[in-house]
Amino acid sequence: MAEIIDAPSPADGDAVAASDIATRTIANETGKPEHEVEKADAILAGLAIQYVRDCSTERVVVLTDDKPARKGIENAITAQGYLNSARESRPSGRA
Repeated sequence: MAEIIDAPSPADGDAVAASDIATRTIANETGKPEHEVEKADAILAGLAIQYVRDCSTERVVVLTDDKPARKGIENAITAQGYLNSARESRPSGRA
C-alpha cells in the first residue's frame, strides 16, 4: 500500500536536519552549490525520518537510482540515528 504524506514541517527539527545533511552531501557529491541541489532529493531524507518516527513503522524503503541522492539520504538517516529503520533499495537491473 502506498501512502501520500505531506512534506516535513519547517518546525520539525529532525526532518529539517536530515534534509540539510542530504543537501550538503548531494552538493559535495555533485560539485554543485547547495542552492542548486534538487529540493525533492533532500526532502526524501526528511520524509523518511518523519515517517519512521511519526507513523510507528519499523522500516521505510527509499527507492532511487540517483547515486548522490542515495548517499545523501543514507548519510542523513545515519546522522539522525535511524539507519536500522531505512533500507536502501535499487531498481532491478541497476547496480
